[in-house]
Amino acid sequence: MTLLNALQISGQTTFYVSYEDLKIVEVMNGLARYLGVQSELERLDKSLKKQNPSPISEKVRNFGEIEVALSGLDRFNLNCTPNFEPRRGPSIPTYVAAPDSGLIYLPMRGGPEVQIFD
Repeated sequence: MTLLNALQISGQTTFYVSYEDLKIVEVMNGLARYLGVQSELERLDKSLKKQNPSPISEKVRNFGEIEVALSGLDRFNLNCTPNFEPRRGPSIPTYVAAPDSGLIYLPMRGGPEVQIFD
């Protein structure tokens, strides 16, 4: 949330990438464009593999105790998921309805408002 807030204040945005996205060349090219890189990859290195792929329960002797001890911890503040929708007020009061046709129009800046209102 601190990072998201700093980006908002500076007028920047975020580009979310999940671990699974690292295998999709289109997503990596999108990330490159986002970072200002002009060239694109044709393919990704298929020899790359996930480090430590086995579950943590197989790597720790007292996994049950760890689970109990950490069960109430919200380390990544997941209870406060950011809302990525732009903040804006309701636009319904600006809708225009045509009484006999059953049509409704949502005005758009630069649209043919005069013609539609007539």
